[in-house]
Formats: sequence, C-alpha cells, structure tokens
Amino acid sequence: MGHQCEYCRIGHTCHCRIPGPGVNGDSCFSRVFFISLEKGTSSDLHTSAQLWHHEIAMAERNDLTAKTEAVPAAAAGDGHAGEEVAGQSFFSLVATQFLGAFNDNVFRQLILLVAVDLSIEADEKFYQPLAGALFALPFVLLSGFAGSLADRFSKTSIIRFCKGWEILVMLLGGAAFYIGNIPLLFFCLFLMGAQSAFFGPGKYGIIPELIPSRSLSKANGIILMTTYLAIILGIASAGLLKDGLEGDGGLYKSQGVLVLLAFLGTLTAFGIRRMPVADPDLDLRGKIFGDLRSTLRDIFSDRSFSSVVLTYSYFWGLGNALVMMCNDYGKILMKLGDAGTSLLFAIVAMGIAVGAIGGGYFSRGRVDFSIYRLGFCLLVASLVALTWTHQSLFATYVAMGLLGLAGGLFALPLQTSVQLWPEKNMRGRVVGATNFLCFVFMFVSSGVYFGLSSLLAPEWIPLSLGALTLLVHLLARRGLARAAENLS
Repeated sequence: MGHQCEYCRIGHTCHCRIPGPGVNGDSCFSRVFFISLEKGTSSDLHTSAQLWHHEIAMAERNDLTAKTEAVPAAAAGDGHAGEEVAGQSFFSLVATQFLGAFNDNVFRQLILLVAVDLSIEADEKFYQPLAGALFALPFVLLSGFAGSLADRFSKTSIIRFCKGWEILVMLLGGAAFYIGNIPLLFFCLFLMGAQSAFFGPGKYGIIPELIPSRSLSKANGIILMTTYLAIILGIASAGLLKDGLEGDGGLYKSQGVLVLLAFLGTLTAFGIRRMPVADPDLDLRGKIFGDLRSTLRDIFSDRSFSSVVLTYSYFWGLGNALVMMCNDYGKILMKLGDAGTSLLFAIVAMGIAVGAIGGGYFSRGRVDFSIYRLGFCLLVASLVALTWTHQSLFATYVAMGLLGLAGGLFALPLQTSVQLWPEKNMRGRVVGATNFLCFVFMFVSSGVYFGLSSLLAPEWIPLSLGALTLLVHLLARRGLARAAENLS
C-alpha cells in the first residue's frame, strides 16, 4: 500500500527491531515513544511524529488480521481493535455529548443575549466579551489537571462525573434566572466552563480507545457533526426561548428542560463501555496544573505538531469571536430579534456540521490536509463577503453557511491529528494541554473582540477576522506542510 517504515523501509510488513503491534501489544510508535521517555530526551513528540504514519499503517494491517481477536481486544480496551462507529459505546458517547452540547449552548446563548441587551442599554461593549472570557477562564486554569485526571482514572468515569456536575449547574442557573441575579448567572457560566474543561479530555481521549484507527476520521466527523447540530438547535432554541419567555419574566422555566436533558445525558453516559485506566501509576499530588508544563514542552519540541495544535487552538478562539460577532451582526447591524439573531450562528453551526461529516467521508480513513486548505480558503472568503452581505438577509444566510462549512473542513484534520499523535497513556494529557491552548485563545479572543467592537463598526469586524485568519495560516503553513508529509 506504499507505506515504508522510517527504519527498515520495507513496507507494511515491518521487520525492524522495534516491536510492532503484534509484539507485546506495542506499536512501533509506542515503543519508540517509551524509549525516548526512558532516556529522558526532550524530543518525544518529534520521534513520535516521524513514526506516526508507520503506526497508522501497522494498525491498518492489524485491523485486517485481528477479526478473531476483536472481542477480547475490545474488552481489554485496545482502541485499535475496538468497535466500529455503529457500536453501542460510541452511540452512547455521541448521545451524551450531543445532549451536553445542546444544554451548554442554550444556557450560554441565553446569557450572551442578556449581555447584549445590557450592552445596548448601558452603551457599554464589555458585557458580552466578559461572558465569553468567564466561560473560557476555567479551561485556562484547569485543562492541564483535567488532562492528567483523564489518564489517571477511567475516561468513562470522568464523563459520568461531569454529567452529574451538569445537572447541579443547570439547577443553580434556574435559581439565578428566577431571582434575576446577573453576577450569579455569570458565575454559573464559569461553572459550566469548568465542567466542559474536565469533560473534553475524557470525551476526545476515549474516541481512539473505542474506535479502530481506520475509522477515526469518520468517528471524528460524526462527533463534530452532532456537536454542531446540538449547537444549531441549542442556539436557535435560546433565541426562541428568550423571545417567548422573557416578557413574562420566565427565563427560569427554560432551566427545567435543561435539567431534564442533563439527567438524560447522565443516563446515556452509562451506556459507554468502561475503559481501563491509561496510566494508573500517575501521581496527581500537588499537580493542580497536572503535567501541563512538561506536556506543552513536548508539544512545542516538534514544530509540525505544535503548528497543528496552535492552528486548532486558533480555530476555537475564532469560533468564540464568531458567536459574539453573529450576535452583534444580527441585533445591532441588521436589527433582528433574539430568534433571528440566534438563527445566524445556527446557520454557521449547520455549515460546520456539513463540513465535518463531508470531510470525514472524503478523508477515507486518512488525515487529509488538503481538506484543511480548502476550508481555510473558504473561511477567509466568507468572512470578507460578510462585510457587505448585511444588506441582504438571503446573502447573509449564504455567507454564514459557507463560513460554517469552511470551519468544519478546517478543523477536522487538525482534531484528528491531535488524537493520533500521542501514545495511549499520554493521550489525556496531550488533549488536556490542547484544550488549555484552545481556551487561552478563546480567552484572548474575548479581549480582541472587545477591542475590535470598540474601534470598528459591526460590518468591518468580519473583514478584520478574515485578515487575522490569513496571517495565522501564513505563520503556520510550513509546520502544517511537514505534518501532512508525516501522514502521507
């Protein structure tokens, strides 16, 4: 199939001295990774990157020869011989994260719409960026520890714990809406950010443990599609709820539905197969930031992988800015109501869902960076177009849909790369460190958006975001090209 080992260079049937997947259960990737750890080198991820494509190819060979071993291997938690995307555990994971993403976005969008109203009434621009920053701050503070926690305990247990946490926050949010306490609402948003910080490493880290590597791009496409379908429905529902309930002072009534959905999501979490602990000997004492520093050092020791992580983190920062941009674009520039304004980002999210599932299909089991490049071009073009489309509602809908489609294509290969790069017992920490960087970018993007909205009219903000996206791509393009070569 054209693959060659970096060491023995004889194709899929590797005869180099580094044990492959059929020898003691280790892939070439994992063995080299642990050798470098034992020697105390600082280039763990660089070595891993060189052999990453070899690990994928060896996993493909195993998938073809391990049909009779699939059941016991799955029971042992071997992600490369696990269930297909139609399996019960993966279906339960999809349902769990869908319900959680829906709740997050209804609750967050309700608070952001309240913040826009406060900004208009007080002629102050900071309420919406403040809400965005409060949601992102827990990720900055807790992602390192959350990643270590996902390696120290079963990721299934982490997911179930976070769903119980969600129920409590939704109850507190209902009380805050009932008494009309804005600071308490913002505190609930902070708590939801903290819940998501712990949920992320468990959710994304468990996917490669449940799904064989040949199906990972498809699984990520499904996760991204359903996540953004939940965002579509959540944000659209928030606008309808605010228009329908606010006049009666009844926004708290929405929380009853959200509590019920959080409880249902907790039940679906118990359908996820309990996975073994990745690193039971990991010492968490005195590590509120986990192994964040050493993990970040490993990430940045390899320019190609750090380019992937930073570009992916930028995508999340851009997404945070786009939510605020859509709210200002709709309510201030186009004079739409809450439901019409929420529909704008719902269209963006719908486009992301289509882009993610389409990208997963056309990847055909590979990590295809040509999909990223197409997404980047469409992303910049649609942001530039939004500078003028506000004069036509239909043109605005088209531009928002293309913006979302571009985002799905842009993010999919980057997300899959982050999951495949680290070895299994490091995956939670690498995902946690990546989450940390994602929400550093989200936190910073709230400040950047505040500055842009203070200096520019709403119609010029998309153009400035397009220019910033172009700059990020130019800075990262060489590292991304090397990452693409490592996967070819």
